[in-house]
Amino acid sequence: MAKTKQRIFFSTLLMVAGSLLASAATPKDEVTEAASALGSQPNYSWENDTVSISGGGRFTVVNQGKTEKGGCVWVDLIRGNVANEAFLEGNKCIVQSFDMGWVSLNELAKEPAEINGAPNPNQYLVRNLTNYKLPDAIASDLATKADSLKKQGDALGGSVMEGNLTEDGAKALLLTGRSGSTDGLVISAAKGYLKFWVSNGLLMKFEFHVTGTISFNGSSRDIDRTTTVIIRDVSNTKINIPGDIKAKL
Repeated sequence: MAKTKQRIFFSTLLMVAGSLLASAATPKDEVTEAASALGSQPNYSWENDTVSISGGGRFTVVNQGKTEKGGCVWVDLIRGNVANEAFLEGNKCIVQSFDMGWVSLNELAKEPAEINGAPNPNQYLVRNLTNYKLPDAIASDLATKADSLKKQGDALGGSVMEGNLTEDGAKALLLTGRSGSTDGLVISAAKGYLKFWVSNGLLMKFEFHVTGTISFNGSSRDIDRTTTVIIRDVSNTKINIPGDIKAKL
């Protein structure tokens, strides 16, 4: 009887300890776990809106995408009135270029950086699609760039984790999408915040805002950029690949 009581005592102790460890998970841990849970779903869709204020102008880029676990990724990169679709599978990517029709990303990368002294718009596609990351991977990486995150309730019944970026994290995000050498480039006053929405253990939305000044070759540019990513149709997303595109993947 004494041994039985002893076993029950230690079993209870282990259960309590496990419960305490689980409850000790930090908001960063919760974001990482929610992003991982999203990535393990059979499929999902997303919309990515980026608003940049720089040089007195305001620019909006809207990207949409769909992913099927272990299968294909479809992305629609929208700038102004122009949309460029791309299909990615494994290490292959077929993209709708600005002037060459549907081509592989490897072919597009061989295009010159400039045409008649102006930036080649196809290189925008190369920058955005090379080493392309899905939202769940982006969110996991963003969490590592947070100084700390605080958790609060949300009207929808989920949780919101928010906090400030570290200076290094803000600097890294300010360089997102930049091409060319960074030798001699100076970033100052870099700062920003992060915000993640989690519902039923899944990441459903995240947002980050970064500001700072980039100085290069004697000129300076102030940057104010906000990116919002909304997850939709988890487990209800379907990608339809045209036959001619599928043959190239």
